[in-house]
Amino acid sequence: MIEYRNVQINYGNFTAIEKLSLTIEEGEFFTFLGPSGCGKTTLLRSLVGFISPASGEILVDGKVINNEPVEKRGIGIVFQSYALFPSMNVFENLAFGLRVKKLPEAEIRRQVYRIAGKVAISEDQLSRNVSELSGGQQQRVALARAIVLEPRILCLDEPLSNLDAKLRVDLRGELKRLQKELGITTLYVTHDQEEALTLSDRIAVFNHGTIEQVGTPYEIYSHSATEFVCDFIGDINRLGPGILAAINAKEKRRFDTGREAFIRLEGIETHPGEHLDILLEAKVLEAEYYGALTKYTFEAAGEKIKSIEKSRGTTVCKAGDKVPLYLDSRAIMQF
Repeated sequence: MIEYRNVQINYGNFTAIEKLSLTIEEGEFFTFLGPSGCGKTTLLRSLVGFISPASGEILVDGKVINNEPVEKRGIGIVFQSYALFPSMNVFENLAFGLRVKKLPEAEIRRQVYRIAGKVAISEDQLSRNVSELSGGQQQRVALARAIVLEPRILCLDEPLSNLDAKLRVDLRGELKRLQKELGITTLYVTHDQEEALTLSDRIAVFNHGTIEQVGTPYEIYSHSATEFVCDFIGDINRLGPGILAAINAKEKRRFDTGREAFIRLEGIETHPGEHLDILLEAKVLEAEYYGALTKYTFEAAGEKIKSIEKSRGTTVCKAGDKVPLYLDSRAIMQF
């Protein structure tokens, strides 16, 4: 549905996006993920029409939209700052775009109340000024104002970053439910790996204006294509020459001890299990108990290594304990 073909975007002499090609399918929840300044918001704004590519084409349903005016692209956008009209109440904010389209007042009222119900905006809140609302309520209003116009594409630029952690998690679930219910193709920009993994159908990981990998959350996390993706997504262990030499002594697969390898924390256990086929001796340096989970720091082969595993009743290893470590060789990545 959406296609970027060799798109390059410049700011003066600086190239923010270089010869990028990407396809997003209809109905997808697609996330642009990466650190600040990597180009993800720039690419999103080029689709909406706020930024023009220096070269390349942006297509929607096979039609090039590079020169299409913003208002004719049929794309809704929700900004990090919400960008609501402070002098209007919630109803007027939601109705604004519909009035610009010159819809009958009865139809405007019907549409506003329909969308307000879907995003949990109460009838009482519709009559209140937006400045009287909490951050979470304002975010719902910003989302409702974008989707009340029934766009085929919805762009969300770090929409939850101004909210506290619990509210972000709550709204994440609502956002995913709403996107699936309405069937809107959604592009989501974030630097938050957890948001990307829980919300997305597919993810593009950005680094310095290029895409390092495109894939499902499982592919990005469990089968990272590059060292940058591997290190950026989630918590991970870097395995140095000491541990790699110890692994090579026990494993048919050989790792280059001159380069780092990586394994995620859940690929290591203190108890044997299926696919845990490498055994190392280790000493517990630290144990962090989180209730359902325990996070350990060990010393093995002269290096520090961490694991996170389900807490087993009242049994938690203590600092100084000598324990076996079982590693899943399939989970070790080296680039």
